[in-house]
Amino acid sequence: MNEAGIENSAILLMSLGEEEAAEVLKFLGPKDVQRIGHAMSKLKTVTKDRIESVLGSFAEQAEQVRKVKKFESGV
Repeated sequence: MNEAGIENSAILLMSLGEEEAAEVLKFLGPKDVQRIGHAMSKLKTVTKDRIESVLGSFAEQAEQVRKVKKFESGV
């Protein structure tokens, strides 16, 4: 994952809350967790527009994955 992806992941996880973020982090490898944690510690302030952009991008990607899964299952 590139630096922008790491930073966007950090923003997304920070917006989820502690318990939900911990559930997501369980599925990542140690190096990714470390890189995202480092990015989280470097983020001092994040604008509302940036948060909305990251969340919107995530929602779009999740919808694309949902459509592919639906197509693959023949539903």
